[in-house]
Amino acid sequence: MTSIDTLRIKDNLFVHESGHAIIGMLKDDLRVEGIAYCTKDQKYITVVNGPGSDNLSKNFYLFLAGGMAAELLIYNDYNRDTAKKDLEFFENPSAPPLQQTIDEAKSVLADYTQQIRYFKTVL
Repeated sequence: MTSIDTLRIKDNLFVHESGHAIIGMLKDDLRVEGIAYCTKDQKYITVVNGPGSDNLSKNFYLFLAGGMAAELLIYNDYNRDTAKKDLEFFENPSAPPLQQTIDEAKSVLADYTQQIRYFKTVL
């Protein structure tokens, strides 16, 4: 893998995680602790706590969809490998519809594209 490919992957990951972080910061029942590198899974994650993160609330699903929504806003597509863990939650029978939740997250993030682009340069 070339260094350009590595930069593209990191760029995508940071866009994805910034979508999670922004949604989490905007919702009262979620508390974003930050974006961290998980050495066990060897990937970046957005650490979130709060009552909305414990019971798979609507806002938690919106948080999950935020990563995909951010990618869609910046790249017009999202990477299913990057979103794999998020997508697993939507397999739950009580989960809201995936596309509807992504669309709602895109609507929330639409005013934050400048911040998303900025986050990918500093993370």
